[in-house]
Amino acid sequence: MQPGAWNDGAYGYTTVSRAHPDTTQYIHVTTRPTTGDQVKIRDNGHRVKRITDLRTGKNIPFDQHDGTLTIRSVQDWDPYDTVFKVETTSHRQGIYPMGTVTADDPALTDGDFTTCTDNKGRLPIFFTLDLGEVRRAAYLGINQREWSPTHNRETFGRKEDSARIKDYTISASDDGVHWRQVKEGILESARGVRFIDLGEPGGPVLKTRYLKLDVADTWAEPTVTKFYKQLQIDEIQVGFMYPKNHS
Repeated sequence: MQPGAWNDGAYGYTTVSRAHPDTTQYIHVTTRPTTGDQVKIRDNGHRVKRITDLRTGKNIPFDQHDGTLTIRSVQDWDPYDTVFKVETTSHRQGIYPMGTVTADDPALTDGDFTTCTDNKGRLPIFFTLDLGEVRRAAYLGINQREWSPTHNRETFGRKEDSARIKDYTISASDDGVHWRQVKEGILESARGVRFIDLGEPGGPVLKTRYLKLDVADTWAEPTVTKFYKQLQIDEIQVGFMYPKNHS
């Protein structure tokens, strides 16, 4: 699951069970939503089977679709952290396995988080993914190297120094020659995997063979020379479907 800033001002982090790392996670809500009784969290391909309040054991209703897990009808918020035990299936769903997708830089799709691609200070830059044939492509999951701070640094009187993707575009091609833009936007500067959905919720899923990620710039200011124009990406995963569930 994706930690950090969630909906309506909610904030928290996730942990994984040592005894059952493949099927049990914990969602710690340290800041409850300012409005409403729900928490919405990116599911990262985990299909949820059951959610309970860790302290009371009470079953908690939830919905899961379009890549988002919504924990519903939360009434008892702990003043320090509300912890939900999340039980999932043993394998992530809807993500192409290693070896299915290749890249112009092998480190992007080798499944090894000890390797990364380094832009060596060159921006703009692009990275191309090859799905092997025309296939479904619902979203990208981008893991950037955790080596720089995250925003908002200006709040503390410092220049922004996040060496993470800012402005980007995604293009698709069936032959690797003729490209069509399918998405553009600003990627938030935050730790953990960042997701780029390639279609509209509930709409048709993109079908393509090639995907190209163009990075126009990163968040770091020119005065922060250590991180300015620097970008390191550990892994890019391609999801072809979203897990669905509800209780």
